[in-house]
Amino acid sequence: MLLKLFQQSRFFKSISGLGNVASPSHGFVGTRASRPPAVFGTHYLRLLATDSSPPNDTIGPQYGDPVRLPGYPQPNLCTAKTEIWWDVDSCRLPDSVDPYRLVGNLRKSLNEKGYRGPITSINAFGNTNRIDETTMLALSATGVYTRHIPDGRKESAHKKILVDLLCFGMDNIQQPCNIMLISGNRDYSDSLHQLKSRLFNILLAQPEDFASTPLIHAASTVWIWSSLVLGGKHLSPTQVEDLLAHTKKRDEG
Repeated sequence: MLLKLFQQSRFFKSISGLGNVASPSHGFVGTRASRPPAVFGTHYLRLLATDSSPPNDTIGPQYGDPVRLPGYPQPNLCTAKTEIWWDVDSCRLPDSVDPYRLVGNLRKSLNEKGYRGPITSINAFGNTNRIDETTMLALSATGVYTRHIPDGRKESAHKKILVDLLCFGMDNIQQPCNIMLISGNRDYSDSLHQLKSRLFNILLAQPEDFASTPLIHAASTVWIWSSLVLGGKHLSPTQVEDLLAHTKKRDEG
């Protein structure tokens, strides 16, 4: 009798649907047209607001609490903004890549790793006179902000990126943020480690032949530029170790 009364109660009805609101494969798929239960919290709501579903194993569907599993970013970084600095002199856009697809390819690579927050800026530095007009128009149309730095100024693109990175770090210290550096220059070590110590999450893309051991150690995720520009996967831990070994052998030789 007591069981029957409990089953008819408002409390029982309110919780009886929780078992089918969360799906580890599809995020929130509730059978009712209602808001997700409060047990999921505000973090889950933020994940729902992004452009695609979170990785299956960054959310514990049994409880709705975000968890971190090996190979995925911390939950607060999954939805954090990503700022990109790109040295177009040392990491040129290959002729085989459609410039209109570049931003989408970067988005794809970030999504695959679990970074599903917005890309809030892509800042490209270098001698834009080397880039044809059609490509420049495509980059501008897709949201890439280019800054022309003429030849003859030694490492000027590198220095400009350094200044921008440090200024950004000072202005955004209170919020989680992913910083992606795309460059073949190896002289960012101190700056990246300083940003990392301020709890910024460092993402790195470099040409394979110009990989830098100190920069790799500062980054949580590493790509080879020729792969990233096509929307390819990040390096696995084993591949990172192989790259470090190759870099060490190159530097010693």
